[in-house]
Amino acid sequence: MKAFRRIKRVVKNILLITIPVVVLLLVAMEIVFRYVIPASESPLVYYDEKDKISKLDNRETSDGLFTAGNLAQLRVKWHINGDGFRSDIAYSTEHKKPLIAVIGDSFVEALQVNMKDTMASKLKDKLHGQFDVYSFGVNGASLSQYLQTSRYVNKRFAPDILVFNIVHNDFDESLCSMILMSGFMCLEENGTGFTETIKPAVASRNKTLFKRFIFERSALLRYLWVNLSLKRSISSLSIYNKIFAGGTGKFYNANVDVQRLAGLKPKLYGVADYLMGKIKEENPNKKVFFIMDAPRADIYDGTLNSSSVIWLNRLFMKTCMAHDFNCVDLTEYFYRHYKATHVHFESPYDWHWNEHGHESAAEALFNEMKMAGVGAK
Repeated sequence: MKAFRRIKRVVKNILLITIPVVVLLLVAMEIVFRYVIPASESPLVYYDEKDKISKLDNRETSDGLFTAGNLAQLRVKWHINGDGFRSDIAYSTEHKKPLIAVIGDSFVEALQVNMKDTMASKLKDKLHGQFDVYSFGVNGASLSQYLQTSRYVNKRFAPDILVFNIVHNDFDESLCSMILMSGFMCLEENGTGFTETIKPAVASRNKTLFKRFIFERSALLRYLWVNLSLKRSISSLSIYNKIFAGGTGKFYNANVDVQRLAGLKPKLYGVADYLMGKIKEENPNKKVFFIMDAPRADIYDGTLNSSSVIWLNRLFMKTCMAHDFNCVDLTEYFYRHYKATHVHFESPYDWHWNEHGHESAAEALFNEMKMAGVGAK
């Protein structure tokens, strides 16, 4: 009987004290991370069945606040326009000026800087109003998806110039066996080459209930997942990386699993050649520019000569030039800038380019365009 009374008292304390305290604490933290230290908001990606392309989701909300850092030190407002891409302007299918389309992933989406400070906006400024510049950036996209996006962009907007922004994980994540995002176009190996396929647009980030709750409902979970980098911490665990991400659990540089990519080197040359060949074939009368990020960590560490990922930049340049594109590798450009100023190209809170990174990339791209006769006057 005494034991029963003790159990009853414990249960009563849990129901009347512990649970209410926990609930109040969770509510208080939701308020703190919604209004005081705002948790990061990022646009979701969805597959537009009408246009047959992955875009940023503006169906429920088109505005938000990206934050980074444990105190949300970096805060940037973003807006998704009617066409499903981050921009402060509405895109028009009728142009009074020649149009430049900048295609890429989260580096072109550029949530880490104000829209006026993105590479696309800086490029427009440097061209002194001679061109309109539209950006088509979707986080998680790779080179294969850039090709698919260029088809949509050509059909809807008919740009005069295409710019593709390349980062180090664009090559391996173009393979269907490596890509995680659904609704993106990727390459299946078919024995003699590659077959283009689109991953079924199901179970993507905005379709799973758990992640939808994280990104739309709970500021506390968003804060833990994004601002405190819980996702990155879990992904970096060797056991997680091996089992769920298909990696080696070893060494990462420039957001790629170095050991895994080394084993894919011959295949990735084939991937780059196929995709750039398709871009060349489908844009015979357009000027096409490619620009690739530098191995920035190796530049800062003074280990550029022994970089574990510099071969990807060489792969890029070799393939890009073989298809007679205008090609910009930012490695030498960033190296000279950093050696002279010791200013980083990203913020302390996020590995994407900061304002300095976007400005430097735009300057390098603009110089290449001038040499190609674009914006000469």
